[in-house]
Amino acid sequence: MVNATGFVTFLTYNLDPKFYINRDHNLIKISSYKDVTDLEGNSAFEVTCKYSVYLPVHYECRSLEDYTGKVYPFLVHFLKKNIVRTEVHNLTYKLPPLRKSYRRKRTRKKS
Repeated sequence: MVNATGFVTFLTYNLDPKFYINRDHNLIKISSYKDVTDLEGNSAFEVTCKYSVYLPVHYECRSLEDYTGKVYPFLVHFLKKNIVRTEVHNLTYKLPPLRKSYRRKRTRKKS
């Protein structure tokens, strides 16, 4: 898998200041927001979030730079919001961390 990190900016009409997504090792949390108006004059919020997502390996991508074009469609599908801007800061090949339920529990030795 390819880990992509950066910032995404989207437009929303209902702001939740504690907006946070942590699903399938994909993490998105609010960095900042500001009050704006849309093209029809309605009040809206432009929210900037920091993200760290895991993209599946794709046969068309031969180098890490090829995954830059895969980040925006992944975020559109994941967020389902009106994305204004995406910034990709880092791309690396990584395996997602194991879930806690998969970790082996330590047992105490009885004395």
